[in-house]
Amino acid sequence: MVLESIDSLWAPWATKPSTRRQYPESVERWRDEAALLMPAALRERPDADRLVDKLMHVINYESGGNPDAVGDGGIGIGLVQDR
Repeated sequence: MVLESIDSLWAPWATKPSTRRQYPESVERWRDEAALLMPAALRERPDADRLVDKLMHVINYESGGNPDAVGDGGIGIGLVQDR
C-alpha cells in the first residue's frame, strides 16, 4: 500500500520524542500549511510536530519564509526553492 510506503519514510524519527522548534515569524506563518502537506495518517502521529519541523527547517534555510524567494541563479523558486 502506498500509505505504508510513505509512512516507512518517516520511521527513523518515530521513536524520538516529539518536539516543536520555534522559527522566526516569517517562517512560522507557514507551519499550518506545512502540516497540511503531510498525509492525514502522518498528521495524527505523536511525532507529527517533529515531521513538520523538518519541512520548516527547509523553509527557513532556503527562503527564510519568503514565498517569492529566487535562488540558484533563478532556478530555485519559492519557500523550499523547488526547481
